Amino acid sequence: MKYCSVCGQELADSASVCTKCGASQSKVGVNTNSATKFCSKCGKKISAVAERCPYCFNETGFRQQKQNTVPGDYRSFAWAFLCFLIPIVGLILYCVWKNEYPERAISCGKGALISVILSIIMILLPTCVGVCSVCQMYGLY
Repeated sequence: MKYCSVCGQELADSASVCTKCGASQSKVGVNTNSATKFCSKCGKKISAVAERCPYCFNETGFRQQKQNTVPGDYRSFAWAFLCFLIPIVGLILYCVWKNEYPERAISCGKGALISVILSIIMILLPTCVGVCSVCQMYGLY
C-alpha cells in the first residue's frame, strides 16, 4: 500500500491520483511499509512521502487540533448568561479578555450581543405595532 503525498490517504499501489484530494501522485510505487515517519505534533505513524500528517495536517497548517494555550480558558455558559443579563459587563470583559483568554471572551461577547439584539427587537416590535395601529385608526393605510 502507498499513501497520498499531499493528504496521506491510503491508496492502491497502482493509483496515479488520490481519491480523497485529487492530487497527482508523482512518486508511484513507493512502499511505505519500510519508509515511515512520525508526526512531530501528534506522534502518529505517517507515510514518509506525506507532506503533512493526515490526522492533524500540522505541516501546512490546514487543520490544527484545537488546544487551549492558557490553562482555564474555556467557553462558559455562566459567563455568557451573566453578560446576557448585563451587556455592558460583557462588552468590557470581551475587551479585557480577548487576548489573554479568547475562549472566555467569546462567551462574554456572544452573551452581550444576544442581549443587545433581543433588546432592539423588543423595542422595535411594540413601536411598529403602535405606529400601525395609529395609522389604521386615522385611516392612513
